[in-house]
Amino acid sequence: MNKNLNWMEEQEDLRIVENLDMQKLPESLQQMLSLASTPEEQDIILMATLAAASACVPNLYFTYGPTGKKYYANLQCFILAAAASGKGIANQALEMTRVIDEQYPMLIAGDSTLSAFYKALEAQNGCGYLHESEGSVITDI
Repeated sequence: MNKNLNWMEEQEDLRIVENLDMQKLPESLQQMLSLASTPEEQDIILMATLAAASACVPNLYFTYGPTGKKYYANLQCFILAAAASGKGIANQALEMTRVIDEQYPMLIAGDSTLSAFYKALEAQNGCGYLHESEGSVITDI
């Protein structure tokens, strides 16, 4: 069998949401997942929402090891998929953060210069959330 086909078959086993007990998830996350119409979209919105939520807790960290190095909750999510595959549902995570951003500014424009990005990050004490639907927009940052 073609190696590429084996890789694709293995990917079918990576579904996240179908292996979760939905009743144990927070109601807000259940509501976000209900926006999706396919299991693939549910996986996308789960990953994007968790990454966005990690930007909402910039002071949450744990220390590890003898040096007590700090590790933060910041997550990154880059969704790579074919055109019209449903990855646009990730924009719902941005809408969630817009509501939070009204009270606690954290959004950083991805379509800005590197200098503007650093200035925005500095203005927000090194914390923020950058969300772009096209990877080419943020490749220079």
